[in-house]
Amino acid sequence: MATFRAFKPGSPRSRRRCGGVIMLAAVSSPEEPTMRSTLLFLCIATAAVAQTQPAPDQTQTQAAPPAPVTVLSRDQITAAGRVSIGEFLQALPEQGNSGANAQVNNGNDGSIFVSLRSLGPQRTLVLVNGRRMVPGGTVPGAAADLGTIPAAAIERIEVLKDGASAIYGSDAIGGVVNVILRKRFNGTEISGYGGVSQHGDGQTYDVHAVTGTAGERSSILFSIGYQEQRPVFAGDREWSKTTYNWDFDAADASQPADSGTGCFADPNTEACVPKAQSGTGNSTTFPNGRFAIPASACGSTDATSGAFTPNPAVGSHPALAAICGATKNKGGGFMADASREAPGPGPAAGYIAYPGDLYNTNPTNYLITPARRIQLFSTGDVTLGSVARAFFEASYVNRSSSQTLAPMPLVNNTIPTQPVTVSKDSVYNPFGVNITSWRIRTVEFGERFFRQDLDTFRVVAGLDGSLGDWAGPLAGWAWDVDYNHGRTAGNQLITGQLRMPNIANAVGPSAINPANGQPACLKTRTGTAADFAASNIISGCVPFDVLHGSYAGQAAAKAYVSYDGTDFATNQQDIWSANLSGDLFKLASERPAGLALGADYRRESASFQNNPINSGESSGNNALSTYGGYNVKEVYGELVVPLLGGMQFLEDLELQAAARYVDYSTFGSNSTYKLGIRYSPLRDLTVRATWGTAFRAPNVAELFGGTADSYPLVTDPCRAPKDPGVKARCAANGVPGGASGDPSVQLLEKIAASPSLGPESATTFTAGVVVQPRMVRNLSITVDYYNLNVSKAISTYSAAFILSNCYVTGVLPSLCSNVIRDANGLIIQIDDPRSNLGTFHTAGVDFAIRYAYPIPDFGRVSLILDGTYLHDFRRTDITGIVTDGTGNFDLGVLPRSKGNAGLFWVMGPIGAGVSMRYIGAYKECFAGGDFLCSEDDTQQRRVSAYTPVDLFVSYTLRDWVVGTTSAVFGVNNAFNTDPPFLATAFAANSDPSTYDYVGRFLYARLTHQF
Repeated sequence: MATFRAFKPGSPRSRRRCGGVIMLAAVSSPEEPTMRSTLLFLCIATAAVAQTQPAPDQTQTQAAPPAPVTVLSRDQITAAGRVSIGEFLQALPEQGNSGANAQVNNGNDGSIFVSLRSLGPQRTLVLVNGRRMVPGGTVPGAAADLGTIPAAAIERIEVLKDGASAIYGSDAIGGVVNVILRKRFNGTEISGYGGVSQHGDGQTYDVHAVTGTAGERSSILFSIGYQEQRPVFAGDREWSKTTYNWDFDAADASQPADSGTGCFADPNTEACVPKAQSGTGNSTTFPNGRFAIPASACGSTDATSGAFTPNPAVGSHPALAAICGATKNKGGGFMADASREAPGPGPAAGYIAYPGDLYNTNPTNYLITPARRIQLFSTGDVTLGSVARAFFEASYVNRSSSQTLAPMPLVNNTIPTQPVTVSKDSVYNPFGVNITSWRIRTVEFGERFFRQDLDTFRVVAGLDGSLGDWAGPLAGWAWDVDYNHGRTAGNQLITGQLRMPNIANAVGPSAINPANGQPACLKTRTGTAADFAASNIISGCVPFDVLHGSYAGQAAAKAYVSYDGTDFATNQQDIWSANLSGDLFKLASERPAGLALGADYRRESASFQNNPINSGESSGNNALSTYGGYNVKEVYGELVVPLLGGMQFLEDLELQAAARYVDYSTFGSNSTYKLGIRYSPLRDLTVRATWGTAFRAPNVAELFGGTADSYPLVTDPCRAPKDPGVKARCAANGVPGGASGDPSVQLLEKIAASPSLGPESATTFTAGVVVQPRMVRNLSITVDYYNLNVSKAISTYSAAFILSNCYVTGVLPSLCSNVIRDANGLIIQIDDPRSNLGTFHTAGVDFAIRYAYPIPDFGRVSLILDGTYLHDFRRTDITGIVTDGTGNFDLGVLPRSKGNAGLFWVMGPIGAGVSMRYIGAYKECFAGGDFLCSEDDTQQRRVSAYTPVDLFVSYTLRDWVVGTTSAVFGVNNAFNTDPPFLATAFAANSDPSTYDYVGRFLYARLTHQF
């Protein structure tokens, strides 16, 4: 069979685009015959190696591609009971740390990403029918959102587990996910799905219809779908309703021997207790507030004699006298008693010391974020005489999604750059002293909500055909030209936020206005009639009582200090492509050598228009707007040379090569290469290997993103340094006397884009074997080794890294200029621009087994096993310090071993299956305040393995009077396996990108075709 099959334009044979080349389909489907091609690393020889449920008449694989590929069919996705293809793909063993799915509430915008080799979604390329997909979500230039691909139109998904920049260009470092959509479909399909957790929440619905017709010269297909995901709250699961306290220091004989050190501990006594008794909150910001009276308000102590002199003003302020008396004139913390009188002017009784426990933010947070999607898709083609074929794809997806967080914490004492003082002259301050150290949880203001409404459009139009005899030696070569346009646009509504300038006005000086008997905000307060002059009253301001612990009766003040804001986001992509491919010559093989050439021009643009209040006045993290774009010109060539074949112990020997040259308007030019070899000494055995380079160009947000604020938990090394070297470096960099005395535990970090960023670069290597013994029909075994190195990774330094390497170690003195201080040496901000920093290295082994066995009079049984063993996963920073995430939680969930197994049975119209997902155990550590096992694993705990089990049964009624009806009923996580506890988790005591948060989930799908 020829490598390149010339075809008559308008042929009903469906073709697909592998890389830049139009190739005949490699995987059979009902509407397209199997026509195999070996060109390109993503082209699949057959579905036998990768299909979860092989068809009864499936034949042996004739050849395997040089690079490891997994094919996932539409039936497989349906049987898994997953509505979201993102959720389905995130369960693959080679996927990890995606960072975004429906379970990520804090920090996500409703997007669903995939991250092959755990290198992040920015290093996994997502394609639709072999073409790029426009970025989704609200982040400019982010990865493609899998939720924007019409699920009803999916035919299969191909996952290339290898770098492929020489074939596809930027981003294909960890691998490529190619979603193949349905086409040339005859008939109509209607399908409905419903599911619910055993708790009665997390309801999921999917309804879609597909209709189409295909003839000799043309075809058309339409699909429409509706998906809805309802929420699950963290407070509705025992394992997530509160934060559980783990003491890494304790040694408890009741813990399993392999659990490491520590135990669940009472949050007050730190004594080892059962988990249920270790629940605690996770925030020191209470609804009733935390306030601190300075010791100087009570009086002064002579430094020499120690004699204390009371403040004479204390006697005139009963509330202040009570605090000073309770703390023996040392000042200190207190909060409002919930039983005290209603808010209002005048002294307040009932102030008490704040308790040792913490506020629990978990119950109101989502475990599963709600979303709704409307999906439309159409594709078609028509033959234009004998010259060419015209084709198109068009899709539209509308997504409404939301996230929620606990009511806004208003914290003043940790951030010196945004000081807000509760004035001693406030009408609500009974103490007569300024209060600068305070915090409250604004529960009466309601939860913070983030609601997205986004539209994603995508249109592909093009022509293809084959060259005629006029082309001479190129006659019969396949060509295509196409235009790919995609755009994501929409808005994000944010509620429950506070305006800091208005807060400062509202807790500043105020008094009762005699003209109307209402409190008024004042610029200054003198206690005279002049206070109420129009020029001294802050127009629109309503005094805010933060000291009395309740805000229910302060509607006007709430309206003044809070706000709802809307952000607007766009991502746009335009690509023009031209490709040519054909046969060259034959060597000692039945197949000729093949060549593919092509060129692309791509233009990317994006914006994020921040609400003006979010750009400088918000109590949340402020950020400036983003606007920018770039263009890239690309040319590529791909060559396949079958060297030998049909000989004893040399059934097939093939070399492959690919190269791509790119020219970006931002950083300039770059080249990538790839080599592959496939050797089959016997038809039963294939040895394969690839080596290549890859790259990732910086995206719009990294190049042109607006500066964003962050407040990491970090302290100034120059606060009170004892080391002479540290003190000297502090003094040399603008700290008077070498000691700033800065008490802050959070500092302002300004994260900025950098237009001068260069691309990330990578080298990839894979080597493996494919065994498909003819004596054991329908058995295939694959084992592949992978080794991947990423250099010049784009990231920020982090505030802690900058401070440490400037002052503590002095290794990178150039970073000292990133620390901006005032004249007194206090840190104003830490500039942290994105840069090309450090490296990643990962290596491991993938394996897969597929076996299908017919049992006489009992149908057919199929077995699958997919797994991966992680040998290395390391990150090295620019100073050479290595963080080893292998088998640790240092860089995310990275167990040594992960796998999926399934057993499926079908007999006539009846089918059933059981599958299990395995995520191995790993360590998490507490090392001197850092949670890095790489630094010190003496204080560690073992995170247990995770093995949820899914079940399903199906029934298909074929060829009855009105068509074919199929039903699937299933239970995901049938044994209600909870995600393992993570003591150092960011939220909800576990990892949302790895484990199932819903619990036992029952579902049913009914599909009818006619």
